[in-house]
Amino acid sequence: MRIDQTGVCGALSFGTSRVSALLFALFIAQPAFAAREVRFKEFPLELSATDTTKPSRLYVIGMRGSVRLIPAVPGKAPVVRARKVQPDGARDQSAEVFDSFSYAVRKDGSVLVIEPKVGSTQSDWLAGVAPGQPELHLEIEAPSVPTEIHLHTGSIQTVGWKAPITASLQDGSVKMSDGEGLLALSVFKGEVRVEKWKGRVQVESHAAKVFTQTIDGDVLVNNFSGESTSTAIKGHSTLKAKTGSSTVTKLEGGLEFLNGRGGLAATQIQGVVRGQTDDGAVSLALGTEGKEAQGESDVVVESQDGSVSIKPPVGSGALLRLSTDEGTLLAPESIAIPRGSGPKSVSARLAGTTRGTIVVRSKRGVIRIR
Repeated sequence: MRIDQTGVCGALSFGTSRVSALLFALFIAQPAFAAREVRFKEFPLELSATDTTKPSRLYVIGMRGSVRLIPAVPGKAPVVRARKVQPDGARDQSAEVFDSFSYAVRKDGSVLVIEPKVGSTQSDWLAGVAPGQPELHLEIEAPSVPTEIHLHTGSIQTVGWKAPITASLQDGSVKMSDGEGLLALSVFKGEVRVEKWKGRVQVESHAAKVFTQTIDGDVLVNNFSGESTSTAIKGHSTLKAKTGSSTVTKLEGGLEFLNGRGGLAATQIQGVVRGQTDDGAVSLALGTEGKEAQGESDVVVESQDGSVSIKPPVGSGALLRLSTDEGTLLAPESIAIPRGSGPKSVSARLAGTTRGTIVVRSKRGVIRIR
């Protein structure tokens, strides 16, 4: 089996790899309950973040099951605890498969690989991810080292891992907290929850619910149709959505967005704002709620049919540059708004003292300054 030696730095390129193609080729998810369970003997691992004679990276691959990373305390020898589970309602002929089902640990240069014992053909992997097949649940207690995990169905979680993680999951949940380092996740369907993380966080999803909270670093969320929620981000935030809705609260490093038909609501936004929307409504509240503006506003938003509503910071004297081809302009009474149909534009300054610029352009969408 080929190991991707680009590791975490190639975090979002996994989709083109052979391993991911096999894992993602079949998308079937059904609830499963344990009818049989067998625990393997605890297995010692050769893994170190400092000893150059031992592997310094971890690569885990699975079909159905779970992976849990536990940071080992100093002096604790690394181990993997594994158990296999036969879901209830599995076919009778799968009993032989369950009895022979196991996993392997091997070294590949500087990489320690943990993987199920299964054939190398595509049909072997497709059979392994089907409902009713054995599940492999791994609990890895080891020093925090760069880690790559690929799982088809199940869960991936860790608390306190202090090294970069790349993970892909077709259906299930990912929960990461109190860690450090680049975090690059891809979940087709399910839930992603990242809390109290230090470092860049990247999430790719088709239809998952994505939660990022208390992040000290940049956040990039690309979620096609799922819901995305970001709270307390100390870094630049980039949001991309097609039909899913996005919510952002308390952002200190600026916002960039590319929105489709879903709605975007962002409050307590500090920093530069750049964004585009198609049909989806966008609502932005700039600055810290209830406090005077700090720094100059720097906002540029473009819309096709979606409405754009912006609440400037308290005491803002930003220059407004608003224009629409066929839409409506709404602003405070101190701003003279042209009436009638057809193209309209406004260039005027708010009554406050703090400077800056707020630029909004639309094709047909309503533009409102609150």
